[in-house]
Amino acid sequence: MIHQFNAMVRRLRVLIEEYEERGKQAQRNPEDYFLAMLKNEMTPQEVAQQFREFFAERYTLMGFIVEDYPEGKNEKECARILTDCFERNPRFAARCMLYMENTSFFMVYYRISEEDYIPRVTGCCRSSRPPEERSWGYSFPCAWGESCMAMGNF
Repeated sequence: MIHQFNAMVRRLRVLIEEYEERGKQAQRNPEDYFLAMLKNEMTPQEVAQQFREFFAERYTLMGFIVEDYPEGKNEKECARILTDCFERNPRFAARCMLYMENTSFFMVYYRISEEDYIPRVTGCCRSSRPPEERSWGYSFPCAWGESCMAMGNF
């Protein structure tokens, strides 16, 4: 009788572990998939299989290079302030995912919801800059790719 109970406990442990693993996979959000692709942990094909909505809409990829942080200021703290400004912008929060490669380079996935999106992207970037930027004196060039629809263009 005790052997049957122990066997049942072992089977339950295996089932619980499988359930928890599936729960972890299901809890991934779009930012997790974006990060996994940028770090070459997943291919776009794998993302499309696991999360079809990721490539369901048109998108573009953008790169931001932050040059010349203010002297005497911590670059990591300045980069954190910059990312906070982006994430507080309603347009950015609704359409974008941000990945900070390092304090000087940021990648952004922008979900396109309008035909003439370039002026909107530019406006989004300008309005997301920190208010104290004038005293910082850094340059903030941005480059974006073409409009894409499928995973093959990622």
